[in-house]
Amino acid sequence: MREIEMPPKVDLKQVGLRIAKLRRMRNMSQEKLAEAIGIEATQVSKLKHGYANSKLTTVYALCRVLEVSLGELVGTPEPAEDAALLTARSLLNGFTPGELSVIADLLQTAQRSLTKNV
Repeated sequence: MREIEMPPKVDLKQVGLRIAKLRRMRNMSQEKLAEAIGIEATQVSKLKHGYANSKLTTVYALCRVLEVSLGELVGTPEPAEDAALLTARSLLNGFTPGELSVIADLLQTAQRSLTKNV
C-alpha cells in the first residue's frame, strides 16, 4: 500500500488573517460574510482569530464568496504577489463582462509593450 504524504500543517491564525483581509478588500462586514456562507457571525470571528477549524463546505463557501482558490486561502503565496493579485481582483469585481474584455485587451497591449522594452 502506498503511503500518503500529509500536507503541511495549516496555520489557522494566518488563514484567519487572510479571511479578514479578503473580507475588508470586498467591503464586507463579518455579518455579511457569515450570511453569505451560511454560518453565524461569531464563527467568522473565531475563524479570524484562528480559534476554529471549519467544515469543508464552509471552506468552499469562503473561497467562493471571497473569490479565491483554496490554495490562496490556506496557502502562503508570496506577500507582494498576493497583495497585488488581491488588489487587482478586487478592482475588477465591479466591471461588466464587456468592460473586462476591454481591460484584458489593454493588459495584453501593456504586456507586449513591456516585453519589447525588456
